Amino acid sequence: MKRITTTIAAVLALSSLALSGCASGGAGAGGDPGTITFMAAAYSDKTQTYWKDLIDKFQKANPGKKVELSVVSWNDYDQRVTTLLANKQQPDVLNYNTWSAYAAADLLHPIDKIVSPVVRSDFIKTFVDNDSLNGTTYALPFIASARALYYSKKIFAKAGVAGPPKTWGEFVTAAKKIKEAGFTGYAMPLGAEEAQSEFALWAYNGGGDWQKAGAWDINSAANVATAQFLNKLVNSDKVTQANPWATNRTDGAWQPFADGRVGMVFGFPGTFGQMLDKAGMTTEDYGVAPLPTKDDGIPSTTLGVQDVLVGFKGDTDKTATIRAFLDFFYQKDNYTKFLTQEGFLPTTQSASDGLADDPVLGAYIALLPHAKFAPTGHPAWTAVAGSVKQRIGEIAKPDADVKAVLDALQADAEKAK
Repeated sequence: MKRITTTIAAVLALSSLALSGCASGGAGAGGDPGTITFMAAAYSDKTQTYWKDLIDKFQKANPGKKVELSVVSWNDYDQRVTTLLANKQQPDVLNYNTWSAYAAADLLHPIDKIVSPVVRSDFIKTFVDNDSLNGTTYALPFIASARALYYSKKIFAKAGVAGPPKTWGEFVTAAKKIKEAGFTGYAMPLGAEEAQSEFALWAYNGGGDWQKAGAWDINSAANVATAQFLNKLVNSDKVTQANPWATNRTDGAWQPFADGRVGMVFGFPGTFGQMLDKAGMTTEDYGVAPLPTKDDGIPSTTLGVQDVLVGFKGDTDKTATIRAFLDFFYQKDNYTKFLTQEGFLPTTQSASDGLADDPVLGAYIALLPHAKFAPTGHPAWTAVAGSVKQRIGEIAKPDADVKAVLDALQADAEKAK
């Protein structure tokens, strides 16, 4: 799942749109209530074919209703959204990864207007809760990603490790055995690519979080203890690669695992799964397990990440057509086909039940009800996440004052607007 944050220009365009009182969405479809525009992200080279086929089936099953599709590369997506908002031409339905600013500007339909009660009730509760503002849900959970522990069965066998570790103590023991066998025990990506996710995975399973009771809690005692544990893995136990603070996940952690040089790494079934497939690895070569926790008293928690579908308001009421199209998409077979094609996790219970026995996805699906999310609904999160990406890697450096690092990030968060 490609993660993008809304640019400042997009927010300014949005603010201008809201203040002008002009929220005429779906300009490309005109005022026809039976025709909607849909802008979708290209997750792979198969995405456009999927949507074209689905829309063709939908239009045949719903005479008089039409969907005008545009599929846009993630590389151009942010700019396209910015341009559409600035020109008051936002689509009727948008596939994106941010929504709260639009909801706050009263540009979005509540989801109860754009999907049926049957579909609404099928969403997994943790995702619906994450897509709500002031008690109203404005975004439809579309696709999900989560993180789990990947471990090399071949390296575990060579190192004499019986199975995936469940606690941090077991993790250290396993990583040391792997190191003694001539491999890197764990690849720790704390480079700027997505360091906030790496730290969150450890922090959640150490009893910490980004916030507590709505206030920033980055320098909590639990998070400081987690940072100290990670520093020890690098500098005392020496079971990681040499420079986690300069390591990005794709090239520095995932690729070495796919090459058979790393025993354990955190990953997810989308991009990482495709990388493993390309390397010829199967579930005979690797296993997927819940993330280890600080101790047995803390339940294993994963980081939930999702993209969403939102419906923009317009001068013409198109909710009936939007609802018909989205209900059609979320039918179990249609939705599952998209998930399995693109390598993502379901946000509905029916699709989760259908994929529960999948050797890889099944392990993730079991984690989804216990997922935690970054505080993306907080207006300062984009700025906070940027600070964390740039600075959190310092906790892994030799002689690092990890509390000072977290204190500085806490101060940045409290200043951010």
